[in-house]
Amino acid sequence: MRYGPIVLALLAVGMVTGPSLCAEPPADEAKSVTSTAVSAQAEDSDAAGAVALEENAIKELGVKEGESVDSGFIFFDGRYIDAPYTVSQRGRRLFVNEVMIYQWDRWPLPDLRVDEDPGYPPGLTEKSIMDDVIKGNSENSPWQRKGRYLDQHFPPDVARQKLADWFRGLPFVESVEFVGRTSNIKIKMKNGKEQGVGLSPPPAESSYSWHFTNKDIVKGLEYDRNKYEAYLKKGKAVFIFSKGHPVTMIRKKAARDLGLMTEILRSDRTKEEKIDLLQRMEFLRPPSMGGNEMFMPLITQFQASEQLEERIDQLVKETGVTPRTLQDLPAEAPLERAMRLRKEADQKSKEP
Repeated sequence: MRYGPIVLALLAVGMVTGPSLCAEPPADEAKSVTSTAVSAQAEDSDAAGAVALEENAIKELGVKEGESVDSGFIFFDGRYIDAPYTVSQRGRRLFVNEVMIYQWDRWPLPDLRVDEDPGYPPGLTEKSIMDDVIKGNSENSPWQRKGRYLDQHFPPDVARQKLADWFRGLPFVESVEFVGRTSNIKIKMKNGKEQGVGLSPPPAESSYSWHFTNKDIVKGLEYDRNKYEAYLKKGKAVFIFSKGHPVTMIRKKAARDLGLMTEILRSDRTKEEKIDLLQRMEFLRPPSMGGNEMFMPLITQFQASEQLEERIDQLVKETGVTPRTLQDLPAEAPLERAMRLRKEADQKSKEP
């Protein structure tokens, strides 16, 4: 027997239970219902966990709302964000208005404290190799644990010297020398091979950072928040990519080129045609240099409201700059042409 519409409605709000009212559904149907319920519960659990994670980040790292800025332009992964702009930090995330543009991924921070001197790993001999202690720079490798212990218990200069001495004490190492006045050392092994090692703490976001705190995360986020806010106050166009570094365009250049860029990106041209035109505009790197992968969302997923065109027109009036058209573009990307001519000149100079 199948549930009638009234019974289904009651089941949905939890007022009655199915088995007490009617026969069980067929086995395959019951399996499907159970599978769907388990999947829904897992999704609810994941969603609740994600919410709790962000609430914890906000509690630990705080919130900083920026000023409202009417100038400048922001594009994120191909989407134009309407002005006015407020760049804010909420927990581990940065937002422009309500669009998240960055997230500090390693949260919560792992406990990287090393309370006791780890010494040397067991089993090392004169035939051991450096990878036995470096182990791909993982945070649990012998030298990373030693480095964190020293960094957390001694002043920086003392910690670096002690870590250099630790390398000197390895049974397969012949000598260790500092390179100039840097924190880098050159290690010569007894097998004749040499290897350089940097003794300063690794980059903050790396998976093997020595000692990083919530205060450091907030400092980094605030630096970027201030940077984007400053760009906007100067009237710059800012292109932000989730997989790549931001690209900016000064105010007068934005007045000259944003209108043409928008026309190109909104057109039904092929991806290759759009790339060629943007290279000729000197927005993208020339063909021979490559490295334009991060721009693909802008080229293939461009979105903009009517506000963009209105604001570009207003910017042109304010600056008095003459916007470029397709007819103004060179036939070849300028940097590509310069490199080609130089190569041709070099080849010609080598001719007899």
